[in-house]
Amino acid sequence: MRSPSLLLGTILVGLFLALALASFLYPVDPNAPDFLRRLSPP
Repeated sequence: MRSPSLLLGTILVGLFLALALASFLYPVDPNAPDFLRRLSPP
């Protein structure tokens, strides 16, 4: 039986890894989505 908190943690880790990969692939892409530009330092 899976605990809800474990499932939530897995989802959060997956989202974090996806954002890290996206920011690594598109670090200075002017066509990057707005949320990627907000993640990158000014």
